[in-house]
Amino acid sequence: MLKKDKPRVVDELANLIKDAPGIYLTDFSGLNVSEMQILRKRLREKGITFKVVRNRLLQRASEMVNKSELVEKLVGPTAICLNYDDPYVIPKVLMEFINEFKKLKIKAAWVEGELLNEDEIQALAKLPSRDELLAKAVNTVAAPISQLMGVLQNLLQTLVATLDAIKSKQGA
Repeated sequence: MLKKDKPRVVDELANLIKDAPGIYLTDFSGLNVSEMQILRKRLREKGITFKVVRNRLLQRASEMVNKSELVEKLVGPTAICLNYDDPYVIPKVLMEFINEFKKLKIKAAWVEGELLNEDEIQALAKLPSRDELLAKAVNTVAAPISQLMGVLQNLLQTLVATLDAIKSKQGA
């Protein structure tokens, strides 16, 4: 990379990480080209940006946007993963890949203002997804309503059966 291009790259990185609710730092050493393609494809399918970065340039960008907590984790080969919609989908995809290939390593994560360690990242990966949580919330709200509808329908059927019995009795 030419020296004149570095400020532009730092600005691009700063713009990438500035508004990201979650930034995950990974060590991709040991991955071959086909495994890297598989990882990129899986991340892209979930709307996750994956970018191999130079540590020094990411350090400068992090300091520019007041995310200097990341600097101490910038050792060795580094790639960043970002998602602006749901930062909690990233650890799920990364952990699935790690469990399958056993090569990728998550160095650290910066999620909603906090630097997370590996144990905390693994705990995030085990949480249900946003869609699953929304579905559970809808079911929790809908369950009492559907039960009430069942009770009211049963009462209505009982009333109709009773009225029909009275009508039959009066007709006989």
